[in-house]
Amino acid sequence: MKPIAIASLVTLLVLSSGAALAQKQPATALMGIDLAGNTPGGQDGPAGVPDTILTVDISGVECWDSLDDPDNTVLTECLGPDAAMTGIGWNVTLTTNGASWLSECVTYFDAADLDGSGLFLTVGVGNSMPGTMTFDSGGILDLTDNGIPNIEMQADGLLYIQFFESFDDVPDSVDGFYEDGSFYDIAVAGYDVVFCGGPGFPEIPTLDAVGLAGLALLLCACGAYVSRRRLRPPGPSS
Repeated sequence: MKPIAIASLVTLLVLSSGAALAQKQPATALMGIDLAGNTPGGQDGPAGVPDTILTVDISGVECWDSLDDPDNTVLTECLGPDAAMTGIGWNVTLTTNGASWLSECVTYFDAADLDGSGLFLTVGVGNSMPGTMTFDSGGILDLTDNGIPNIEMQADGLLYIQFFESFDDVPDSVDGFYEDGSFYDIAVAGYDVVFCGGPGFPEIPTLDAVGLAGLALLLCACGAYVSRRRLRPPGPSS
């Protein structure tokens, strides 16, 4: 799998074109993808192919304030208590408002502890400018191949995804947003379809009072012997 370009601390040049730009701080991320990361990549060989790829539509999601601000958008995806996020891919179009930079919109992925040890993804790292730009990973990028631990789920089985700004230009205001058609592909090992109520495992229907009465009449009419079949959910749809 193609290695991810790591940018733990992105050093931004101080620009003299305006006070607002000169006051900006370096964008910080545990993992950042620069232009080298936006080239076609591949998945691991058969032994490392993730169990499941979950596509998360982030169309219209907004970037508001600093990490953990109550205004920020937080999504949750059920993976299962024994599952792990093992990789990430994306195709997103990001638009910023005002003087906010493309490099300041960050997505934080973590389990329920939210202890800061998860993945901080900055798809626009290195793009120290406002505007609109599309970023494409070219496939699934493996975390451990790039020195980033897999994100192990906890008892609730949920992956938490928070969208925030590494530099908040205007508090309590939207600094950027993801255009229609933007999505993340999340690679998951050990995805628990039953725990998460995924496709192919609908709830087993229960009989109401009218149904029970009808069943009793049917049993009387058919005699003492009734063959019973165990109800089970259908297999996953193709």
